[in-house]
Amino acid sequence: KTEQETLGLRFGKEILKPRVCENQCAFCMAAQLPHDANKELFPRYDDWRRSFLYGEWATFSNLTRRDLERIAALQAGPLYVAVHATDPEVRASMLGNEDAGEIMPLLEMLAQRNVDFYASVTICPDINDGFILRKTFEDMLVLFPHCKGLCISPVRLTYHRRGLTRLKRVEQQTAAYILDELARWQEKCFEMKGVHFIYATDEFYSVAGKEIPKKEVYDDYPLYEQGVGRLSKMNFEIEQCMEELPPWILDREVSLICGVQLVPYLNKSIGILQERYANLTVHVYGIRNFFFGESV
Repeated sequence: KTEQETLGLRFGKEILKPRVCENQCAFCMAAQLPHDANKELFPRYDDWRRSFLYGEWATFSNLTRRDLERIAALQAGPLYVAVHATDPEVRASMLGNEDAGEIMPLLEMLAQRNVDFYASVTICPDINDGFILRKTFEDMLVLFPHCKGLCISPVRLTYHRRGLTRLKRVEQQTAAYILDELARWQEKCFEMKGVHFIYATDEFYSVAGKEIPKKEVYDDYPLYEQGVGRLSKMNFEIEQCMEELPPWILDREVSLICGVQLVPYLNKSIGILQERYANLTVHVYGIRNFFFGESV
């Protein structure tokens, strides 16, 4: 069957009862919602099974010995682990859970049992950036190839944070500095391991006001579904389309709607098409996010 076709099986009810998150992360999106938001947005899941089945990030702070044995027996990978920091004190503080600090022994056990996983870091300025981020990167690289990659993204802060820990946004200068460091680490990783290993979400480049890297940097887009490399892949697909399409096109007017952060990237990509096809008119409309806040 093709990727878009269903398997033909339907279940009368959900076969897994997801485990509820036991952490109290200051940057949790569910805690940053208005009280009248859709009820479907409020459940907080932290379940290794959903991580395996759906590619959801999970902290693995509620993993039991029995879970670990089952993961190893099934070779249930790749998993998607929300690490945030490998420093125990920093991680416990970020997750609001004193028992969640020690993540490295767990990841080392997964690697020893040949279970593959991806790791992620949500950057909270002055908390897990700088030296802490470098330590996290180096700790994950030691676990390569079972740690298949590290994803970093900026913290998302909504307008609805009453009563929560004060956090800083990732400003442009901070984002640009982190991406410059990341580019140097990627070069070293590619020299040593043959992959770039550490990747930033597209949102990170948007905050920094930087160009999106070429497709080669993303190593076949292993974290595409997590928002890593989507713009890069779109640009590559546009280039492919231009090679396959005829040198003319019928009169056509198209409107595209997106978030404000995407506007400059779409304008640049679409501009390449419009230069070639004079009869093509594309309008890009950036919609400001007043519900969550313009940084989301």
